[in-house]
Amino acid sequence: MTTGKSRIHYADKSFDVENTILFFGNPNVPYSWETLSRQYAGYTILFSEDFFAGNKRSDSLQKSPLFKLGGTPILEIPESQRLFLNGIFQKMIEEQQSDYVSLP
Repeated sequence: MTTGKSRIHYADKSFDVENTILFFGNPNVPYSWETLSRQYAGYTILFSEDFFAGNKRSDSLQKSPLFKLGGTPILEIPESQRLFLNGIFQKMIEEQQSDYVSLP
């Protein structure tokens, strides 16, 4: 999830985006990202194949427009959902960091 102005080159398309988006990159599709704002914020999550393989819905997810070749891998996020998603990302970061804390 990112907030700011950017241009995403995905396969043979380019998307100019502003505000907040979720981007779903497909490892089989080349893409590049240009940040165009002076102020830019966001989170990145990389999911492994094992993560999707354990999910009963992974086949339908791979066929969805988010991952399908020729699909649009971008979802625009309204402000209210941005705040909600920021909270989820912050909890994920806290959880990850707590795994590295050694107990006495």
